[in-house]
Amino acid sequence: MPGRRLTWRVIGPAAVGLAVLAVAGTQLAGCASQGAPHASKLNPASVVIAHSSLTDVAVVSPDSAWAVGDTTGYSGIIARWNGKVWQRAAAPAGVLGLTSVSASSAADAWAVGYDSAGAELALHWDGTAWRRIRVPMGAGDLNGVTDISPTDAWAVGETGSGDAEALHWNGKAWQQVPLPAGTAGGSLFGVTALSAGNAWAVGRTSADTSLIVHWNGSAWQQVPCAGSGCTGNGYLASVSAVSPSDIWAAGGRGSGQGTLIAHWNGTAWQQVSSPDPKGGGALNGVSAASASDVWAVGGTSARNSLIEHWNGKNWRLVPSGTRQAASEEAFPVGSPLYQVAVSVPATAHESAHASGPGDSALAAGAATGAVWAVGAAQADTDPVILKWNGNSWEK
Repeated sequence: MPGRRLTWRVIGPAAVGLAVLAVAGTQLAGCASQGAPHASKLNPASVVIAHSSLTDVAVVSPDSAWAVGDTTGYSGIIARWNGKVWQRAAAPAGVLGLTSVSASSAADAWAVGYDSAGAELALHWDGTAWRRIRVPMGAGDLNGVTDISPTDAWAVGETGSGDAEALHWNGKAWQQVPLPAGTAGGSLFGVTALSAGNAWAVGRTSADTSLIVHWNGSAWQQVPCAGSGCTGNGYLASVSAVSPSDIWAAGGRGSGQGTLIAHWNGTAWQQVSSPDPKGGGALNGVSAASASDVWAVGGTSARNSLIEHWNGKNWRLVPSGTRQAASEEAFPVGSPLYQVAVSVPATAHESAHASGPGDSALAAGAATGAVWAVGAAQADTDPVILKWNGNSWEK
């Protein structure tokens, strides 16, 4: 744990498998309400946060967003968008890497990761400063967090002994919540909550198959997923909800063999057909703006960016054009995206939250506001921060 380079948002032992680490892709949430999605422009972020890899982003409003990750010098990094520029924010001492961030308001946000001693850590933003809050588990990895309210948040990952774990914040302390027996030896990578009594988390079982668990307000229960990709070798890395009957999860099959997307229709989880990039790859993140506007992001086996979009009928590769037709990417080699988030009206924060390492707050029909994507360029030595303007991605 200490000294490891954060090359992907899930950093546990054997986290998501070698395919994901090689792909180094991640999650995206966008809202293209008009026309087809366009190609992105991958540009390094401000020198203020240079020499870093940004692994997650949470959007509070068009004028407020958070991004987290780590630097090439092995220290955690927090960046804040103030409506005009991204600026580095002060992080507590001893933070080695941050994997996920989520915010329910301008004065309530969580970031999780690990410290210089290899222990799990959770940082809380109270509107003034980031402060470390005790996590009871000790050694291990926290991979995802979702912030529902100041008195309700979930964090997921894996313990130091290699079992999946779920922690709950009740407004006063983080406490471990038991998981089903089928999660032993596995790991959870992403978590989303629609309410205090309805949360979902996804990951990988000890048999290297996809893992889905549901919180019903009283207990976590394992839920099966139908489809060869769900039951075969693979994983689910991120989960995002439009409504209680419209939820998406994304991941990968085998060792970089292809993408895996699953959908919950209110009754069952089923694999949904999704295109694979040339040479293989995987999806590490998903975020839904509405029933007809969902984004999934990951990376190709060559570490190029991989973006797919759901238009309400099918998934297709983005960007469009001849390179898309050839299943190739228009982005530079070594420029994976790691996370994305979309802002929604303040009243929607209590109704829908998503994470994958982190959080992408959303609500059905509320895909308006800022959309940000973060990642790394040049072999994880410089950050990438992109903003969706409704037609294309720009710096």
